[in-house]
Amino acid sequence: MGDAVTSPPPDPATASTPGEFVDALDRLRLWAGRPSLRRLRHLAGRSTTPDGQQVDALPPSTVSYTLNGRGLPGLPRLAFVEAYITACLTACDLPSEQIEEQVARWQDAWRRLATPGDLEPAAQEAEGATSQPHSPDQASSRAGRTRLMLAGLAGLAAGALIATVVTLFLRPAAGQGIPLVRGEDPNRCDSPYVCFYDHGQTGRFRDVTDEYQPLNDSRDTSAMANPRKDDVVWLRWEDGHTECTLPFATYRLAPKVADIRISRDYHCPSQTGERRAVLDPAAVVPAPLPPCYATTPPRPQAGDSPTPT
Repeated sequence: MGDAVTSPPPDPATASTPGEFVDALDRLRLWAGRPSLRRLRHLAGRSTTPDGQQVDALPPSTVSYTLNGRGLPGLPRLAFVEAYITACLTACDLPSEQIEEQVARWQDAWRRLATPGDLEPAAQEAEGATSQPHSPDQASSRAGRTRLMLAGLAGLAAGALIATVVTLFLRPAAGQGIPLVRGEDPNRCDSPYVCFYDHGQTGRFRDVTDEYQPLNDSRDTSAMANPRKDDVVWLRWEDGHTECTLPFATYRLAPKVADIRISRDYHCPSQTGERRAVLDPAAVVPAPLPPCYATTPPRPQAGDSPTPT
């Protein structure tokens, strides 16, 4: 969806103080659709400290601390800024070339505002990075470091992004009595719940578990909505067949689904064969998308009410 970007991200060049720089970082996350701190940590992956330890590049506690301005009047570490910008833009599926350009802009803005106290940790990070043996063509250029980070991120968002740009509400299907779920309707499904439907909502689940749990009253239902932004849902049928379903999506289900397992995974493994859980784009009503996405208004269907604006 890299060609779907319609509004530019916040410009760090407009920041004249560390506070304005941090505010721009927060606005960038909003522009990217406010990905969860857990998803940012996942997208950023791991980094190596100067002493060789592997750590999360974006621990949620550090992101929260920084965006809340608790590190002011100092700037956040340059390595944090690079990882954060890359993760936010990857959440919007920007092409790697555009991400590199944006990271370079934020690096320039950071250096323009940095004080000697900010520069010292950055110099230590650079010294630790260059102390590792590497070939000449792996010199620590800004673009080279960004490309290495992007290489680890390239496949992480591909499977889930298509399913993470809609808010899930079931639309009646031809010949079926599944109601429209919106507003204060008792059948509404909001995160953190995963909801099942068959002529109305039959049940909802929220617990992340290591084992499957029975669907009980939702057994053998015809549809499932998962509004959780980060967690896949595994389903198991009576004959033992299992399938993984994406977060933030609605599915039509084959008969005799029996069990559910909500997982903290962000994406499903490769699956082959005929699907019993079928992604149903006709069963969702698009919500306003993050500023980094374009959207085409859906064609009105006969009998549809106007979509509120």
